[in-house]
Amino acid sequence: METFEIVAKKNKKRNRKRIILWSTTVVVVFFGIYIGARMITGKLISNQAWKVVNEVQLVESVAFPNIETYTWSANGGDMLHGGIKGRQAKDIYGIPLDYGEYKADFGILNINRGIHFHANSGRYTESGATIQIENNQKVPQFYNKNVKEEKGESVHEPTKELPYVKDMQNQLVEVALTFDKPYSLKEIRAMIPKNLKTNWYWIGTNSTGDPSWWQPSNLYGTSPDYLTKKEYVHKKEAEEAIKKSQRRREIE
Repeated sequence: METFEIVAKKNKKRNRKRIILWSTTVVVVFFGIYIGARMITGKLISNQAWKVVNEVQLVESVAFPNIETYTWSANGGDMLHGGIKGRQAKDIYGIPLDYGEYKADFGILNINRGIHFHANSGRYTESGATIQIENNQKVPQFYNKNVKEEKGESVHEPTKELPYVKDMQNQLVEVALTFDKPYSLKEIRAMIPKNLKTNWYWIGTNSTGDPSWWQPSNLYGTSPDYLTKKEYVHKKEAEEAIKKSQRRREIE
């Protein structure tokens, strides 16, 4: 009888140790799986966040008149979803001026709802100008000389606010110029006074639509710095091609 009790106690201790060992193993394995899953999903969310950043930078390289992102930050999320928000600024004669904030929500495998670039963020004035509600700034607007009014849609006329600039003493002013006809880049540069800083060129439109209603993310153009850089690169390439051609003729 005593032998049976001793064996039973030993089995009980052995079973308790097994239970503790298995429980510990399960907890460690589960914790390891959880950490691994967090690392994997964190990596996927990070990749999606960088995709958003790259997409915004790509859009800003061809759109957004004189507007670019200067800071990024996380905007909520969990193991399967993330968010990012960015703030944009305008360059007013070398001084950055805050323009507004946009957001993007995404999952670990895709961007769920796209990027919200200041959607419906403006209010319209009697002159036809659009004002940012968030910071009371004017939204960039461009005009089409060949615009045609469509049924149910009004057409904005250029606000013609340039005469007011002379009364704005000791202030930095951003203006958009609408020309009477298409001009080459060389002709435009010759017309712009040297004491003005040109920040951005709109590519224009061949349509009869009214671009003054378009969001900044749908206005395409580029900065003069990029054009100057491209001109330099093309000039350098052309000079090198000419030199190679001359050397080839000398050899022949």
